[in-house]
Amino acid sequence: MRTLFNESKSKTSHYDEYRVNNSADDVFLSIYPGATGQSAVSDIFLEADPPKKGIAGTIEDHKLGSNKSLNGRELEVYTAITDREGPPDLVSFDFRLKGGPDAYKYKMERTVTSQGDTVVFKITIFFFK
Repeated sequence: MRTLFNESKSKTSHYDEYRVNNSADDVFLSIYPGATGQSAVSDIFLEADPPKKGIAGTIEDHKLGSNKSLNGRELEVYTAITDREGPPDLVSFDFRLKGGPDAYKYKMERTVTSQGDTVVFKITIFFFK
């Protein structure tokens, strides 16, 4: 998916930080891709963990680890969303984290040039105290 992102003509990316604390409370990731009928595949790369590749569709409450264990680590998520035939020609990527001191939400959207096109979204999160 990283190669697809780098080669894609239709891509968008975002970098941000997410505050964690010293607790053993788990942090969870959710991804809500596109409109009904749009297909999505995600790869999750969390520094020092084996990658999770080829996760299809919506991802809800995927456990990343404890607040304490995430401190100083980086998360990269690549999601390829394919537009379906017919309107709308807009694909979107709704990314959420919860379990730290605050919830986090970020949404990206992109209008496709042709119906059936795929857009690759990348979000990078750095966890810190």
